[in-house]
Amino acid sequence: MLITPNTDILTETDECAREPIHTIGHIQSHGLLFALSEPDLIVRQVSANVAGLLGIAIAVVLGGSFETILGARKFAFFRSHAIVEDAGLGKPFRVKVGHDGDLEMNCVAHRQDGVLIAELELLKDSNFLGPIDLAAHIEAPLARLRKASDIESLARVAVSEIQRLSGFDRVMVYQFDEDWNGVVIAEHAGGSPTSYLGLHFPASDVPAQARKLFVANALRTIADVGSLAVPIVPEIGPLTGRPLDLTRSFLRSASPVHIEYLINMFFTIDIIIKSEFHHYQSKYFELRQIISNYLFASIVIHIIRECFNCSLTHIWPKIF
Repeated sequence: MLITPNTDILTETDECAREPIHTIGHIQSHGLLFALSEPDLIVRQVSANVAGLLGIAIAVVLGGSFETILGARKFAFFRSHAIVEDAGLGKPFRVKVGHDGDLEMNCVAHRQDGVLIAELELLKDSNFLGPIDLAAHIEAPLARLRKASDIESLARVAVSEIQRLSGFDRVMVYQFDEDWNGVVIAEHAGGSPTSYLGLHFPASDVPAQARKLFVANALRTIADVGSLAVPIVPEIGPLTGRPLDLTRSFLRSASPVHIEYLINMFFTIDIIIKSEFHHYQSKYFELRQIISNYLFASIVIHIIRECFNCSLTHIWPKIF
């Protein structure tokens, strides 16, 4: 007798590969998201935690001006930057919000699918980047990178320098083959007795749509895998008739499958910058800290491409 498999039952890997993670419909709990119409800058969608963080009911926020959130002065600043397209939207600026104006947050915005998306991230308890020491933070690491004679030795220097810069517990560099199967070629494991150096991981660990998002959005954090994801209200955007496209959102929540993957590996933070950073405790980073990590990883990738004539698509620093 021929037994036909039940195609309605997908394996977890299949589900992960097919999941539309760019329209996941949730953000992380340490920030707020506002989807705005233009040119009126009216809030059309909002993250459901706005009431808890700002003390303003969702019903009041939806259909109201973004000025209600930012206040008149910061709203004028935001609007002036929004008028010139994306030229000034990507740079974060600080705002004080809430009933008493005592909640300090970073605000950054971008456009996606014809929608202006503003994101506010809590600054309380976040890790701040101190003053840049040109010699210690840039010149010395670059000198050590230039001495590398091959990709493996450069990767070993890179994991050490990025761990020192970021403070994360584990830093790894993956090298991929043509089919996106990966092998760990360098690692800084901190004090952990567990090592992933030399281990191979299948392409299914990072599905194609996830790799696409990593390229599109170099600055994104997962601050705490234990926190509950916050839904975006309403789920279907009135401006597009579709779920909000979070491709470039730095607050976008992770897929439940990815969260399970991280928990199983005993990690509690993930920052993607063509790399992954993981820490054993929840760790919030100010955007400037994330950007500095991204810039260093970009320098490493540039050196690999220019000095070792290696395809960018098959070297991926993965930082834990």
